[in-house]
Parts: sequence; C-alpha cells; structure tokens
Amino acid sequence: MSAKRIKRKPSIRWAIRWRFDWGESFLWENLQPLLFTTRLAARRYIHERYGYILTRKDLRSPPFNWRLPWPVRVEVVLKEVKKGER
Repeated sequence: MSAKRIKRKPSIRWAIRWRFDWGESFLWENLQPLLFTTRLAARRYIHERYGYILTRKDLRSPPFNWRLPWPVRVEVVLKEVKKGER
C-alpha cells in the first residue's frame, strides 16, 4: 500500500528573529522555535519580553549594540527522517 501525497496549503507562522554581531538566529524556547499564528501575537511577545531594550541606552550603544528582535513569516515543514539519514 503506497501512501498518497496530500496537497495542503503551506503552514505559515510568525517567528522571531534576533540579530547578533556574528549573525542572526530565530528565538527558541524549551528546545522549540517560538512560533505565533499572528504577527500581532509575535509583536506583543517581543514587547513584553524585550521591550526594556528600548529604554536602555547602555545596551543599544557599543559594545552591545542590541536592537529589538523582529517578527518574520516562516513556513513550517515537517519531514520524516528515515533511519540512517540526518
């Protein structure tokens, strides 16, 4: 019995991107990426968790140069990993 491929709409979510001096990364929590169903929910999370950066001139200037993370649209893809694959 062969499995049929089911065409579905891509699963679009909002993630939070953080910029470092050495690159960029998505935010993770409890070993899972932070994903939100709406941009507004992601922005609220950023404001609640990282809003203090806006009022801290010491963190926004060198040597830290911190900026607020920002929400980005992402496509969530689940793919089965067969034995022996990475």
